[in-house]
Amino acid sequence: MELRQIEYFLAVCQARNFTRAAQACNVTQPALTKSLKLLEFELGGELIDRQAKPMRLTDLGELLVEKFRKLHDLKNNIAAQASLFSNMDSSTHTIGIVNTIGEEKLFQLSQSIQLKFPCIALSISMLPQQALEEKVLEGCLELAIFVDKPNQSRWCKKSPLFTETFVLALPEHHALSDKKTITTSDLHNVNYIRRDHCEMNDIVDAYFEHQGIKLNTQLSTDQEGFASQMIEAGLGVSIMPKALGKKMSTTREISDFPFQRTLSLFRLSDRILTKPAQLIQDLILQQETAIHAPA
Repeated sequence: MELRQIEYFLAVCQARNFTRAAQACNVTQPALTKSLKLLEFELGGELIDRQAKPMRLTDLGELLVEKFRKLHDLKNNIAAQASLFSNMDSSTHTIGIVNTIGEEKLFQLSQSIQLKFPCIALSISMLPQQALEEKVLEGCLELAIFVDKPNQSRWCKKSPLFTETFVLALPEHHALSDKKTITTSDLHNVNYIRRDHCEMNDIVDAYFEHQGIKLNTQLSTDQEGFASQMIEAGLGVSIMPKALGKKMSTTREISDFPFQRTLSLFRLSDRILTKPAQLIQDLILQQETAIHAPA
């Protein structure tokens, strides 16, 4: 059995006509017919009922067609990866990731791509939300992971990856650390460290103002690592995504905080991805689907 024979059979299945199938495969009809007859001989039975009008598959053909399609797809995938390995082993592909993502997610992504596609040299560009959006729009980045917002749907194709809640990160011996769960009212007049690159700042500011809650914001930074260090040093508290808060020694749930964020994989709607970008995109989506699949 040869892969070429399987390709001819699948072409006939799609075209339901030997002449059109031969044209699609760029061979003569006699050559295609002869090849299929050899395949049927090897399998011990006919795959196609040639007397039926319109043409249809036999029971054996119906049994094997999906298996042949999977084998054909596997062959194409192997060929694509082999080509990538031989032609792109020295190339570097850049993916943009919002700089407020948790380190655990970042490491999982990097490791998965390295293990699956060792021929792709991956460069990760960690940038604020607005900078990533601009780079995708300008065509500088094929793929980027950042926070899903309503006004992005006009220009991009997005694939949701995961949704997470927010927590309060605070010093180990802070007065609020004695509480297992806190409310937003507990934050009134608390020393607060503002994370300048947080995508939710405007929304959260408006919410606290509406609730009459005043944060004593005397420190702010655009560096997530520095914000964490200031919190651990006892200089204040900060609200941050749950994944980002995992590296903090002390965090608490905020029971009445009404916000969460969804991180999605973005690309321009009308942009055709290069092969490395397509492979990376497919891997990310498969990985997140497996993580969040029902048990």
